[in-house]
Amino acid sequence: MGGYCDEGYFCPAGSSNQTLCSPGKYCSSDGLKQPSGSCQAGYYCGGGSTSATPSTDALNGRCSPGFYCPGESVAPQPCSPGTYMEPSKTGATSDKECIPCPAGSYCPNNHMTVPVKGCDEHYFCEAGSASGTPDGGLCPVGHYCNGGPIAIECPEGTYQDAEGQTKCKNCTEGYYCNSGQSNSTVHACEKGYYCPEGSTKTTQKACPKGKYSDTAEAKGPETCVDCKAGFACVEEATVEVRVKCNPGYICGGGSDTASPSTTDQNQLNRQCPKGHYCGEGTLTPTKCSAGYYNPDFGGSTEASCRKCDAGNYCDGQNPVSVTGPCDSGWYCPLGSTKARQEECTAGNYCEKGSSNPTPCPVGRYNPDKGKSADSECLLCTAGFYCPDRGQTAVDETNNPCKEGYFCRAGSSREDSEECPTGHKCPAKSEKPVPCDKGQYQDERGQSTCKICSAGKHCEESDNVREDICPKGHYCENGQKYPCPKGTVGASENLKSEGECTPCRGGYYCPTTGMERAEQKCKEGYYCKTGVDIEDPSSSKTHTGTGDICPIGSYCPAGSEIARVCKGGEYTDTVGSKSCSSCPAGFKCVKGIKEECPAGHYCKDRTGAIAPTPCPKGTYNKLTGKADASFCIPCDTGERERERERERERERVRGKYIGVSKGYTHCQLVYSAIRKEQRNINAIRP
Repeated sequence: MGGYCDEGYFCPAGSSNQTLCSPGKYCSSDGLKQPSGSCQAGYYCGGGSTSATPSTDALNGRCSPGFYCPGESVAPQPCSPGTYMEPSKTGATSDKECIPCPAGSYCPNNHMTVPVKGCDEHYFCEAGSASGTPDGGLCPVGHYCNGGPIAIECPEGTYQDAEGQTKCKNCTEGYYCNSGQSNSTVHACEKGYYCPEGSTKTTQKACPKGKYSDTAEAKGPETCVDCKAGFACVEEATVEVRVKCNPGYICGGGSDTASPSTTDQNQLNRQCPKGHYCGEGTLTPTKCSAGYYNPDFGGSTEASCRKCDAGNYCDGQNPVSVTGPCDSGWYCPLGSTKARQEECTAGNYCEKGSSNPTPCPVGRYNPDKGKSADSECLLCTAGFYCPDRGQTAVDETNNPCKEGYFCRAGSSREDSEECPTGHKCPAKSEKPVPCDKGQYQDERGQSTCKICSAGKHCEESDNVREDICPKGHYCENGQKYPCPKGTVGASENLKSEGECTPCRGGYYCPTTGMERAEQKCKEGYYCKTGVDIEDPSSSKTHTGTGDICPIGSYCPAGSEIARVCKGGEYTDTVGSKSCSSCPAGFKCVKGIKEECPAGHYCKDRTGAIAPTPCPKGTYNKLTGKADASFCIPCDTGERERERERERERERVRGKYIGVSKGYTHCQLVYSAIRKEQRNINAIRP
């Protein structure tokens, strides 16, 4: 058999079989007698490759991370220990693309893509380390290690005297350590300072203000002792005590200032207490003497004690403040030592806490000693005045109140208050005297009043002026009075009640003081004159002339008199406001309604005024009939069976004759029958 050589193979002349493409080479087409060429750098061709950059399969492919492939590579070459390659890196062509392991990490294997972070904690790893405990990487003295890239120098305040350590030791107390130190007792602490374990400098911790230390190599704060009493250690790291406490202050020990600020007397170091003074460096304050006090802290000399304030006294028991105010009725000058230093003098008063007597004010006087308030100064007598302060009596001879003025109790001037209008003020007046009734005064400062004129009044102006007597009123003897009910005052300046006018007809005047009649008399009533209610009647009390409207009359609102109803109209009750038309069957004359008389009929208005008589030959025995149908013919009589029964019963016979007009019955021939007929008529309908 034989054939054409396949891709990935080559067939030299005389080949009995096709040969797999050589490692490191590639055969890119069929029918080759030799490989096409060498495998490209970054790739490897293990045999049978069809491309210089073959896809990855069992023998061929692109160089993977952690490996490199030079040109004509048969297989990938691994990065050596101490190096690595990024895990995303493919197609490396030489070992130069293998990266040295970073400092602080190590790469112990071939073809590593991720370094191992952190060496052994007792070592440090430089770049390119292939071990976690590299030669030359043991941590030296004066340093500590954490498996990082370098040995770390011990910081200030620490040291390390052994190799391979992961931490440094604190510097020995009483000493300080610089960085990288392998011995802890090289540098001693200075005086005025102390160096606790781990100190970094010779002045590590200064003794605070208020303390001092004269010892070197001090280990802790207990070596700093309180500043001496009477002195102050005002700076840190004090070695020698020299500053004395300032005047006005007490330094009891351990003071950090020559002028302590606290006022708390429970503290060793404080301001000099109130009521005392303190010299320089003093430990015991000096108390202020009687008559003096000191309300402030920090008194430095005797001059810090003040004289007791005027109006108060200081007994020396507690000189922080004044002991108290001077007693009432007494006064205390500056520096007083008792509550009753000086007694108050006459003409004056001394309130509690007075520094000097206070003169009684003008308008008052005081004849006695020991008074304690201005209220104890007596008011100047009313009607007189007291012009001076500190008076001991009232001068009634020389200081009377002036005419036209008045002086209340406590006045200080002769013209203390001007007499007001409406009043009079004679000399020595205690108060204004109101003008009497019927008098007035329209000027101020007068001693008498004026007489009010007739027809005028003075009281509404408080007797200050004459006023016109207003409408609705009359004025007598200077006083105003309202016109009484039932009257009006239509004009001004009426001088008596008699000049008030009676209320006009048709109206009533219900209140006093009316100027005009405006309210009409109530319908159903009449008001002739001087009436004070809207509905006068004999059953009510009222003024003037008026009454309820009588039967037969009518009274619309505002009636002056009762009006008689005209013919054909009537009223049948009292208090009517209008008349009614006369009904059929009645006559109405002068407002009185009466039944139409027998023998007549009242048909209309004319009949209501003058009844119409039944025509001749007829009669009507009944009253209140409305028309002629009620007039019965005499020749037939009334055909009712009742009349016949009546006749039979009486067994009377006669002849009936109608005579003239307006008869109430037919006349019988016999008088006896006439009499009986009347009885019959009386019972007929």
